[in-house]
Amino acid sequence: MNLCEVIKRIYYIQQFFCYSNNYMRLFCQIILYLRKNHYICDKVFKMDRFVTIKDKDFYSWNYIEHLRKEDAKKRNPYKIIAQRGGQENMLSQSADIIFGGGSRGGSKAQIYSDLVCTPFGFRKMGDLKVGDIISDVNGGMQKVIHIKELGYTEAYRLHFSDGTYVNCTEDHLWKIKRTNYISKKRKLNGLGQDADWKLWTMKDIMTFLDNPTFYQSKKGKVYNNLLIPLCEPIKFTKHPPSWYKPKTDPYVIGAILGDGCISKKDGNSVCITSDDPEIIDKIKKVGLTPHRKQTKKWTSAIDYFYNDDDLITDLIELDLFGHISKDKFIPEQFKYTTVERRFALIQGLMDTDGTVDIRGHCSYSTISKQLAEDVAFVLRSLGAYVTISKNQAGYKNNDGEYIQCNDVYNLYIKIKNSDRLFSLTRKKNRCKAFNGGASEPTKRIVRYEYIGRDQCRCIAVSDPTALYITNDFIVTHNSFSLLLEALKDYQNKDFRATIFRREIDDLSDLIDTSHSVYGDFGTYNRSKADMTWNFYSGASLKFNYYSDNYEEFKVRMQGKQYAFIGIDEITHIEYQKFKYLITNNRNAFGIHNRIWGTSNPDPDSWVAKFIDWWIGEDGLPIPERNGVVRYCFMDGDDVSNIFWGNSKEEVYEQCKDTIDKYWLPSYDIYGSPADLFVKSVTFVEAKLADNIQLMRSDPTYLANLAGQSEEQRSRDLEGNWKYKSVGDDMIKMSHMEAFFNNPQQTGDGVRRVSLDAAFEGGDNLVMWLWEGWHIKDLFVCKKDSKDTVNVVRAKLKEWRVLEENFTYDLNGIGQIFKGFFNSAVPFNNRESVAEEDKGLYDTIKSQAAYLFAKKLINKEISIEPTLLDYRFEAGKNKNVQLRQILMDERKAIRANASSYEKGFSLIKKIEMKKFVGHSPDFIEAMFMRMIFEIKSKKNKGVPKLGTKFISPQFSYRQTFNPRYH
Repeated sequence: MNLCEVIKRIYYIQQFFCYSNNYMRLFCQIILYLRKNHYICDKVFKMDRFVTIKDKDFYSWNYIEHLRKEDAKKRNPYKIIAQRGGQENMLSQSADIIFGGGSRGGSKAQIYSDLVCTPFGFRKMGDLKVGDIISDVNGGMQKVIHIKELGYTEAYRLHFSDGTYVNCTEDHLWKIKRTNYISKKRKLNGLGQDADWKLWTMKDIMTFLDNPTFYQSKKGKVYNNLLIPLCEPIKFTKHPPSWYKPKTDPYVIGAILGDGCISKKDGNSVCITSDDPEIIDKIKKVGLTPHRKQTKKWTSAIDYFYNDDDLITDLIELDLFGHISKDKFIPEQFKYTTVERRFALIQGLMDTDGTVDIRGHCSYSTISKQLAEDVAFVLRSLGAYVTISKNQAGYKNNDGEYIQCNDVYNLYIKIKNSDRLFSLTRKKNRCKAFNGGASEPTKRIVRYEYIGRDQCRCIAVSDPTALYITNDFIVTHNSFSLLLEALKDYQNKDFRATIFRREIDDLSDLIDTSHSVYGDFGTYNRSKADMTWNFYSGASLKFNYYSDNYEEFKVRMQGKQYAFIGIDEITHIEYQKFKYLITNNRNAFGIHNRIWGTSNPDPDSWVAKFIDWWIGEDGLPIPERNGVVRYCFMDGDDVSNIFWGNSKEEVYEQCKDTIDKYWLPSYDIYGSPADLFVKSVTFVEAKLADNIQLMRSDPTYLANLAGQSEEQRSRDLEGNWKYKSVGDDMIKMSHMEAFFNNPQQTGDGVRRVSLDAAFEGGDNLVMWLWEGWHIKDLFVCKKDSKDTVNVVRAKLKEWRVLEENFTYDLNGIGQIFKGFFNSAVPFNNRESVAEEDKGLYDTIKSQAAYLFAKKLINKEISIEPTLLDYRFEAGKNKNVQLRQILMDERKAIRANASSYEKGFSLIKKIEMKKFVGHSPDFIEAMFMRMIFEIKSKKNKGVPKLGTKFISPQFSYRQTFNPRYH
């Protein structure tokens, strides 16, 4: 054992006993000093205690790997293991400030040559484009909404029990369940078998298959298999113009392929041999009557001859006429026809050459290899499990000599409703529900093999199941880190921690999750006034929020000390509040202070600027910089003023004058100015592909992320911090904070009202009362049209506002006000701008939004402070502070990047909702106030050429000339 290992073990032993010995405390301080001054490499200590199990604490990395292998065999609810990738990387960092984030999305990657089922047939994975229609697993249609190219990637082939296979990467997702296994979720909640389905990656499957002791008994018998679901009947609409359109009923084609002779030896007629009158009667019902019958002497079967012109023409055009039994096949026109016509075709085949035994097991036999494969194709497209076996056939003649016949291909068939395979009464009556109706047929995974590197891509689909259909109709498919981080110190009685989310109501799911992490180590106080985990050691962790205004936030946090501060979705907190929290990140007990922030990409946030060094020009995290530590000094309340460097000394040299002003000689005993004033920072990329637990528990999560705008998908699925299809937020968070605290801007003192209309069952009706440029009051409601008119009239009277100083949105439901407020100034979203403003703005609405943003940024608008604490409904969120609603809705005012030739063009309402999360009723009602200025003859609000403004597309400040933006 080397010296580093000895030091490491002693260090962790003393931590385990929580400084119970003064000598051990002294030893720890020495070790910390050596680490701090780089005498001991930090890699020695990369075994930080972020893994825990009931009644135990920290483990070596080897033991962590052992736990993971055990966890793959059997889940243990008391075992909490950090997942590989972003979660593990974050937990192994020791910087002062750690940001974790990136893509929310995972991938389902296959090689280019694999096939994907579409309503128009199968297409190669490599040929698909965004927007293409493909089939879903329920028989309907869905869209390809995102494609991610992976280049040449290691690929594996997964083999199934029916002889089919799929090629994919190790992070490809599969919907899986195990035989002889009942999930705890199903047991505890009395759910059906659907609760047993999980989402596994290909890597999970390989780990499972590589451990035969887990799924085989001592005698080698397999008792725990992996299964995947079968698809529902697929709806095809494949009708190429070059295809011949047959008139013959598909049942007749099936009967001919089964018991028909079409080898031309009977001239221009078709012979069907059958001893079952019900089959002949069914053929007769579709309009075909035999022109003659011929009885066979050696059998009860009868030959029925048909010479119908349409039938003969169809067989010739379909290239079936003239084929002997060994060469028969199913024409493409019948393989890709409707579900009902495919079932009719199968009934013709199964009524003739199909069987169903007394157990209800179905099979089909033919000497044509091509016909066997075609029948299997059609059956699989209808949701059946089909295996094909080849058997030799022959007989002994009277001399005892063995006469070999054509090989027979037997199809064994499992399907949910086997009675749909037959129309013949005697066969139909023997059919039974699969497994007595207790379960549905599935496909078993048998093995995998490595096939080398191949060109791969992954697709995201629009169906909520996130599943699609590939070769042979095969169905294929961060806040937790904050909780784990606290486990490093939870046994230290002096440890204090806090975890933030925006609203107090946003904490519920995080608190629920915390019980699985901390349940064995302490008790939780559920009171909203407390929300604290009190650990048995004396340590504590409090759940917190930051939605109140800055001054109130400061008062609430003043004097608090937390060794660990976690901020979930840190892009939502204002930079000024984040800076203030740094002053709370302290303790007097030698515990390592750190601030963690988890986030998803937001190009408009201060976080995007803060972590810019870790992000490439393409907006994606740079792999070589993932987890690399840098150093900074945060000067002032603007993230752009941060000094950065590769060492503390390098940063100190840049801002030496500022730091030295606050340096006192008495601080020397604690370290140098660089040590005390400069913070270490790192960014760790997190990907959903690493979050196996989430993907297992919520198979629809990926589809939910993919069903968004192109811009949002680029952020959530690819982790892109710079992708934008529109301009920047014109109004920044700092502008809103200034607006909230701005002194009263009386202006001309005239009382006016701006209203965004809505009725019961829709968005909010929002009325703002203005005195000059000061917002005096607010009214919000949801009523029917009659009550709305009466309420608006009453509010105008109460607020003493003249009708000519009232504006409302004329478009849509606002039309109802037109007949009741004749003197009002309606706000027409689509109205053209004045002649002198053409080329500056595309519509009145864009002009109003731009002028309003400019006025707010220039601190010329104010609001009654008490209004900011009012709470309203915002989209799906109830009881949200007006302060937060406005902070969110500011994102709605941004430029449409594709329409700059028309001047400033505001993004469409549908895009606003995607950025904000709901309809921006409050901010829209606000900027409608500008209509009074626009309609005024003076029109002082029009910006002149050369005016400085915040650009919606380019650098932070630009010279205003909309013609060139």
